[in-house]
Amino acid sequence: MFEQPQDILLARQPIFDDQLKIHGYELLYRARAEQRASIDNPDQATSELLLNICTGLSDDELYDEYPMFFNVSRNILLSESFTSVTPNRAVIELGADIVADEKVVGTIYRLKKMGFEFAIDGYAFNRSNSQLLKMAKYVKIDVLSHNPALYQEQIRRLMADGKTVIASKVEDLQIYSVCEHLGIKYFQGFFLEKPKIIQGKRISSNESLALQLITELQKADASFEKVSYMVSQDPKLSFQLLKILNSPAQGLKREVSSLKQAVVFLGLNTLKKWVVLISLVNSCSAPMSFFNVLLARARTCELYALEKDLRDPDQFFTAGLFSAIDTVLSLEMSYILEQIKLPTTLEAALLHKAGEVGEVLDRTIMMEKAKWSELVEVGSWYDNFLLSTCYKDSVMWANELMRSLASPMKS
Repeated sequence: MFEQPQDILLARQPIFDDQLKIHGYELLYRARAEQRASIDNPDQATSELLLNICTGLSDDELYDEYPMFFNVSRNILLSESFTSVTPNRAVIELGADIVADEKVVGTIYRLKKMGFEFAIDGYAFNRSNSQLLKMAKYVKIDVLSHNPALYQEQIRRLMADGKTVIASKVEDLQIYSVCEHLGIKYFQGFFLEKPKIIQGKRISSNESLALQLITELQKADASFEKVSYMVSQDPKLSFQLLKILNSPAQGLKREVSSLKQAVVFLGLNTLKKWVVLISLVNSCSAPMSFFNVLLARARTCELYALEKDLRDPDQFFTAGLFSAIDTVLSLEMSYILEQIKLPTTLEAALLHKAGEVGEVLDRTIMMEKAKWSELVEVGSWYDNFLLSTCYKDSVMWANELMRSLASPMKS
């Protein structure tokens, strides 16, 4: 067992109401190993923050039930790259660099229809952002830079217009009391609570796609349309998939040129195997020889199940393929299985080598490691001979497939 790696995913700072109950959280960028924001490239910082929100793995899920506030630049807003965030929980804070031109206004209207809410961040009490103000639900006032006592009339007008005013950077009791006296009902700042660092596991875009695909492919009703769409999001994955499907080890009599053809010739279950394998290869820095071993293990389990006429040989292949997914993703196996929903038989096999699938997987690993005395204790002479034959064939088969994956595509 290894310790769960802990990366800094982000920081969160609560926004309180006038009863000091949490209304929402602002999610803040933090560099991988820094307690404070270190932003050289705002667009990259926002992109990393959004990736960590959507794909990072953390035990801290408290903000799941509250609105999430996060700041975006003009470029990120127009790219709409945050639409994987749940719309009805997201409040997009519009920074000072955003001007209400035609593109920006059109994007905001489109996002509002999807369910996103907007906030004006660092409202400066001028008319230059009046168009954005009309479209925003929240207005955040930096009360450290703008003494609210000097803007009483404007603040009350904002609230009269239906805007939810948030006093941000509330640093002490005195400024909190002034804001409360003005009728402001929402507060954020060090006086109430400092940002809290959220740690967990950062997931790269490749790892994220791998987890999404694995989760989708384990569903009983996994559809070809959804799988092919997800595969198409990664051109490298599509390219590698066609290479492996056209390899001699697959034994197809004609070349496959599309995923649709692959489903017709091979079936969705076979396609699933290769999508998962290539996704794992792409998300891991381990040498290809590591995957040779893994693929031979999976194929041995499957062939043995077929020879013994065991139920659902595909599950045996999956168990072999997933048996080192903890190494691939540098995460505890139990932690991964919380993220991807597998059948209980597979979970038992992967976690405890339990059940029929787990026993075959365990014996296959003994065969790999040449633990002959242990094999003799758990299996008959005939079963061990059969397993050995399956393993020998599987190693050759895996080598052929991995050569196909590493070689250039034939024109």
